[in-house]
Amino acid sequence: TVGWWRPRIVVPHDFDDWTPLARRAALVHERAHIARRDWLVHMCVWALTCLFWFNPLAWWARRRLARLAEHAADDRVLRSGIPATDYAEQLLSVARSHLPGALAMGRSVTGARIRAVLDERGRADASRTQGIVLLVVLLMGGTALAPVHAWSAPEPVLDCLPEPAQPVLDPTLFPYLNPGH
Repeated sequence: TVGWWRPRIVVPHDFDDWTPLARRAALVHERAHIARRDWLVHMCVWALTCLFWFNPLAWWARRRLARLAEHAADDRVLRSGIPATDYAEQLLSVARSHLPGALAMGRSVTGARIRAVLDERGRADASRTQGIVLLVVLLMGGTALAPVHAWSAPEPVLDCLPEPAQPVLDPTLFPYLNPGH
């Protein structure tokens, strides 16, 4: 999905060749992202990650929020009545056809999603966990903006300068400046 004001679902070029169940699962998944406003959240998190590029916690929070958004959308698919095994097969099929190198590189995001879909024990509530991660990100954003007030209103320069010193003149060196003579 792309966009916030008028979100759009972008599908692969071979979407029409998918089975009706696979198309339905993909659309339910993407509509879940739209309902959760994931695109807007991700754009804000990316902006904070750019601001805090030096902080590993920012990168961790960005990855964690993206993973939680995918799990929440996957949960919506499973709640819609699509069998977990069928959906897991679809995830694997899409990953093989569109991201062939990703599956060969160890523990992929898709692999984690497939394991979570097939896990009958379920997961902790993604929205609660996402709220905690989002709170961490917002706190980081708040600390970034806190010093702006101090920078925007500096002390006037004249108030910081000492009073000008009065020259001390030695009357023996400058007798003509001494008013008493």
